[in-house]
Amino acid sequence: MADSAVLQVELLGVAEDIAAKGKEAADKEPELICFFASSTEGPVGQVRKLTKQPETAGANPTLLILDIPDNGGYYVSPATEVNAGTIRSFLE
Repeated sequence: MADSAVLQVELLGVAEDIAAKGKEAADKEPELICFFASSTEGPVGQVRKLTKQPETAGANPTLLILDIPDNGGYYVSPATEVNAGTIRSFLE
């Protein structure tokens, strides 16, 4: 089982890089926005339902991309271990 605090730090590093690149872009906007959830409260339950994920998380974290402009498209990573490297690979 992945440590939630470690995952947050890993994602934060990737998110900071994305934000920095966004500030350098012509429109000053990041390419995407990162979100971390450790419970199914708030919008998380609905996101899990829309992306056909189990109602409750399993032992491994789920890494996914919501492509809202693509009529609600989404992509789920097959990675069973999530870290900065797997996040970056998934985003490529």
